[in-house]
Amino acid sequence: MTLQHMLLHLFSIFISLIISCTCAAPLDVVVELDSTFEASSLQSASKAMQELGPARHRADEERDASNRRAATSSASRGFMRNATRASRSRRAGSSDGSKTNPVCVDYTAEGHIPAPQAALVHGIPSSDFVLRPPTLSVCELELLHEECIARINMYRSGELKFSDGTDDTNVLAGLQPVVEWKGNNQCSSHQAMGDLWYSMRNGFGCEGGHYTAFSCPVKGKGGQNTCCARGGGAFDDTTKIVTYDRVKEYLYHCLQAMWDEGIYPGKKGHWETMREPAFGAAFCGFAWNKDGTVWMTQDFSGDVDPAIPECSCDGKAPGDDDGCGSRCVGCAEAEPARCENAHSTDLLSPQCTGPAERSNSGRVANACTCSDLSPLCADPTKRPCRIEGLTCTIADVCPIECGHGCPGLQPTCPPVAAVASLIGFNAGRTTAPATTQAQTAFARAPHVPATQHVPVTNRPSDMRGFKAPAGNMAGGATHQGACLTPGGNTGSYDEEWGLSLVECRDLCAQRDICVAFEHAVLDSASPQTMRCELHKDPVTHVLPLAQTVCYMKESASAG
Repeated sequence: MTLQHMLLHLFSIFISLIISCTCAAPLDVVVELDSTFEASSLQSASKAMQELGPARHRADEERDASNRRAATSSASRGFMRNATRASRSRRAGSSDGSKTNPVCVDYTAEGHIPAPQAALVHGIPSSDFVLRPPTLSVCELELLHEECIARINMYRSGELKFSDGTDDTNVLAGLQPVVEWKGNNQCSSHQAMGDLWYSMRNGFGCEGGHYTAFSCPVKGKGGQNTCCARGGGAFDDTTKIVTYDRVKEYLYHCLQAMWDEGIYPGKKGHWETMREPAFGAAFCGFAWNKDGTVWMTQDFSGDVDPAIPECSCDGKAPGDDDGCGSRCVGCAEAEPARCENAHSTDLLSPQCTGPAERSNSGRVANACTCSDLSPLCADPTKRPCRIEGLTCTIADVCPIECGHGCPGLQPTCPPVAAVASLIGFNAGRTTAPATTQAQTAFARAPHVPATQHVPVTNRPSDMRGFKAPAGNMAGGATHQGACLTPGGNTGSYDEEWGLSLVECRDLCAQRDICVAFEHAVLDSASPQTMRCELHKDPVTHVLPLAQTVCYMKESASAG
């Protein structure tokens, strides 16, 4: 332990604060497939896969026991027991139907806290970091902050239990939920960025846990739990934790491991913090480096300090004051993440073609590549993968070879109809510019002058120079629906409000960068609700959507 850590630890004890850090154990075992494995034999390979799971779990449990005896890891066996998992193949957006708010508070970090109780330094510590991955939208980040607190409250209420199905005694006695201290969310991320920066300079892993703890204000008793470095190469896990689905998966997995400290021998700090009756408020932080490593913190406080402005964009429109010094942001889908195979399949067989490695049984065999395992794409068998407690099919590990493993984006922004009802369209609003970039086809509130009147229609008229995309989700060329790229995403585009179909078409025709346009009528009674999207990325098909049309330039490439 460094001198700074010792001083911080003593300081924490002095002011009666609680800090705990949860680490992910490295995958240091490789399982050997049954020697009957043949690349051409799906049946024998599937049998080998079915026999794989127990052997891997036993090896993990033995290693975990050794780690606990040596006191070299704070990870509990609870890491092997997470009921909330998401497919490795989802690239962006949500795989469980989650929807963000239509207008959001932007909690993107503005900088980092470089030392304990130090002032905020604006900007990233170095080029090795990112303030927010482009594959995670502003509204998805807000949703993660909300879900972090909601998940903690699910444990405190008894809705979520220990992995053995039993209940916590504090919960049975009546444990109150914590409220989300929204005014501290961004500050918590500034702490997390400082901790991650320290970790990367001092051995990575869990080094740096709580380094900047309590740099954000608390009221009364305070505490902090940390899900230290995950993914991006940390603990040999190369998964990039840079999308909404992936961050939530790892967050939930970490929180379950913390809670399960209550039923396993060893360290109890995280569990005690989560179940502490004196805590009435909490706020979560997220930080990333460029390799896809995420660092997550959960800060606890006796109560919310009313002197700190609270952030909220509920019932507001983009550009409105969010209550804590910034502007509300309209929902925009994140950029799609690259579809990639796992760095390693963790499988060995004499029949595979990869380099020779030693299995946990001590025998040497060849590593199985995704090409070797491609006949197993249809096999639904799940096996331990990445870090303890997470399971994957071959399609999850090898999405490129398996083809179907990389589906298109499932939007997290609410549909346009929901936006209209949640926000409302006020023709007198002129608080935000009429043009934004890279906005979603599924939700955005208009800002156009009240005096602008145009015909409300998007029926096809003279579309010379434009054509319908090749097809929709069911096949067949059509212009009816929202424009989508080859990967099933919205792509990049500029947005204009209050333009008719013809005006939108003409604007696209005038701009060389525009390869397609989309026109939508959100409310037939309000000209201001007509949205024109000028697409910059190749468009190939449409997502069927009422009152929405998509046309691509005849000269544009389909990508």
